[in-house]
Amino acid sequence: MSEEGGSGMMGWLIFFLIFVVGNGILYATTGIFFIPIPRK
Repeated sequence: MSEEGGSGMMGWLIFFLIFVVGNGILYATTGIFFIPIPRK
């Protein structure tokens, strides 16, 4: 059970890192975010 939870957390962490890095690269190259951030 603990191993499954650990792998799940690692999966989310890797996904989050890829998401942030991908957005960072897109923003640096095109000036837009892949998923727009709502602004009030």
